[in-house]
Amino acid sequence: YITWKFLNGLTTAPVTGVTGATLQFTAPMAPGTYHIRWFANGGWTRLATSGTITVLAPPPPSITVSSATVVPGAPITVTVANGPGNPQDWVTLGLVTAADTGHVEWKFLNGSTTAPAAGLTTATLQFTAPTAPGTYQFRWFASGGWTRLATSVTVTVQ
Repeated sequence: YITWKFLNGLTTAPVTGVTGATLQFTAPMAPGTYHIRWFANGGWTRLATSGTITVLAPPPPSITVSSATVVPGAPITVTVANGPGNPQDWVTLGLVTAADTGHVEWKFLNGSTTAPAAGLTTATLQFTAPTAPGTYQFRWFASGGWTRLATSVTVTVQ
């Protein structure tokens, strides 16, 4: 089992017997199929089993951009979603051909270059298109490092 409760909702037995209850459990983090099982008197005699509960994998991190074609200096709105929520998760803008370290602009998910106190899993950021024409992309990295969470479509500055 992953977790358990007595019918009083605690892991401490109630003082008197309980014949029925409504309990709340938190879904496991791992995707899969699960059941809730009711056992008698603190033992292993099974009284009932729930129907199958399916826990789905969370959607992967994603980046969407307001436009795939922009003019130099135009604003670009970038939306990131389904992130891990680390305070130092960050987004960069750089040439498609550039190494991860070769970005021209970057921001934490609070829209600043100062990390927020608490992490965000979703954010909408404003970037300014570079003045040099070319093909660019946004890259989302975890925890102030170089682990890439997602990459945007190509943004053409023309």
